[in-house]
Amino acid sequence: MKKLFAIIALCFVLFTLQAESFYIENYDISITVEESRVYRVTENIDMYYTSPSHGFYRDIPVNYDSGFRAILSNIDVNATWDEEENNDYISIKIGDADRLVDGRQHYTISYDYDLGADIYPDYDEFYFNIIGPEWNCNINNVSFNVDFPKPIDRNKIWLTFGEYGSTSQIKYSFDGSRSVSGSLSGLNNNQALTLRVEMDEGYFVGARVPKDYSALGLSITAISAIIVLIILIVLYKKYGVDKPIVIVPRFEPPEGLSPLAVGYIYDSSADDRDFSAMIFYWADKGYIKIEDDNKSFILHKVKDLDSAPDEEKTLFNALFGSRDSLSTKEIASTNLGLILQNKVKPALVRRFSKGEQSLKAKKSERMSNLAAIIAIIFAIVSGIAINIGDMEFAVFCVFINIFYFAICSVLVWSASRKHEISTPLTILFAIIMIVMTLIVTAVTFSFAITVRCTPILVFISCVISSILIAAAAILSQLITKRSAYGQKIVEEILGYREFIEKVEIDQLKTLIDQDPEYYYHNLSYAIALGLEDKWSKKFENLFFTQASWYYSSNPILDYYFYTRMFRRFNSSYTSKLITSGFEGKSSGGSITFSGSSGFSGGGFGGGGGRSW
Repeated sequence: MKKLFAIIALCFVLFTLQAESFYIENYDISITVEESRVYRVTENIDMYYTSPSHGFYRDIPVNYDSGFRAILSNIDVNATWDEEENNDYISIKIGDADRLVDGRQHYTISYDYDLGADIYPDYDEFYFNIIGPEWNCNINNVSFNVDFPKPIDRNKIWLTFGEYGSTSQIKYSFDGSRSVSGSLSGLNNNQALTLRVEMDEGYFVGARVPKDYSALGLSITAISAIIVLIILIVLYKKYGVDKPIVIVPRFEPPEGLSPLAVGYIYDSSADDRDFSAMIFYWADKGYIKIEDDNKSFILHKVKDLDSAPDEEKTLFNALFGSRDSLSTKEIASTNLGLILQNKVKPALVRRFSKGEQSLKAKKSERMSNLAAIIAIIFAIVSGIAINIGDMEFAVFCVFINIFYFAICSVLVWSASRKHEISTPLTILFAIIMIVMTLIVTAVTFSFAITVRCTPILVFISCVISSILIAAAAILSQLITKRSAYGQKIVEEILGYREFIEKVEIDQLKTLIDQDPEYYYHNLSYAIALGLEDKWSKKFENLFFTQASWYYSSNPILDYYFYTRMFRRFNSSYTSKLITSGFEGKSSGGSITFSGSSGFSGGGFGGGGGRSW
């Protein structure tokens, strides 16, 4: 029983919080419709305050999603009042901050409501909420009278009431010529009373013609697009065009670079493949040995790194810590992934973005950032220009444009971070960019198109904006000229990759004669470059020598064992490293229609009220 009382009490409190501190006893509205489609409205309201209040706000909508913008003027109230603009409404604040009122109060509010010229090509209409759906109180009695400037057709008059969207019709009085009146008892919370009258085209004469900003928006968009495009092309020509890469095959990796560094420079990423390559690299250098116990691989530390770059020391210490050995299963349970992401990658970035080993020319990087800023400014300008008559939609389109630019920039960066881009990847990238451009054009056009614009001009503006933003993303990302060091290292890496991929057997035999463990000295780099299978295939008909750093009870018959070993080794922990923060990768309208009755709450005007 106590729970029941508690629930009832809670419901009462919620109801009290939601309800207004007044109800309306009588609401009488008189509207005189001018030939210029200006409605002169007088509202007589008998309001009863159930608790003391300063007064109430009369909220009248003036801005509509369809592009209509009404003008509210000549406001007059028989009490102290002030005017406030709040988003899509003009709020008439009635009452005195120094005085409270309660009980029965009478208010007379009058104003002119100018909707501007009718936009329908085949007919004119009066579509107005006598009572709007935003009164959160009961209205005991409603009466209204609407006088039109010319005769109207009885068969084209509809009066609806109820919740928003209701098509329930009620009776009204018509004088047979120009006047419609009626009354209704018992209008509940958030119910509306709406009158719609359809007239022949040309009924309204001399109405205000709202401005069409489509041509202005197109001009601003097109001119700014031309300026931005010229600036970006100049920046790209001067600071973004690299020297042609000269690829000369080389037998050894670049001096002083580990597989981790080579893999990072090659694809601008430090990932699970590069980490696995370092295990084989350290084994080949004598820092660790690898044991296979048929269940997992066990890494045994032979000695500490004597001298190495910060990222390699961090990775090695994170792997072993104070231990001398660990299995691949134990790697998966450590926080190595977070260390790789939060320490190793930043160390690599620092190493190759500063000082003598910086891969990019500093001035080029600054110009790339400048290009991105210019592109974002254009995204803002075009979003506003296309929606120049409606700032609410303008803000939304600006957000869409900036988000679109960011996505395009990421796509371009992802596609271009490798120094060689395959034809299929280029085609896929082009398809994705075209599809995204079409989608963004459709989205921005759907929001920018209103009844007060020229559709073709708005569409052209949206197309120009979408194409230019995509082009700006491409150009700003490509303004990344390599430094002299970067040019040299990229050429060496690509030359080395060319050698691993295309070396002839006779040449390999000569190199093996000079170095019997030549396969193992280059295996880790082949893994970092994604060529481990091709590297092993080169040795399939050559004399096999087992690695000195690997031991197992099972015999090893060929070099392919080590590529299979890499995949077993990599798959045993990669998924958990990725989930712990490590980056992994694989190997390779209109408002109403003629002849309809409309619906309750769907017209202009109306609105509602609230206490203060």
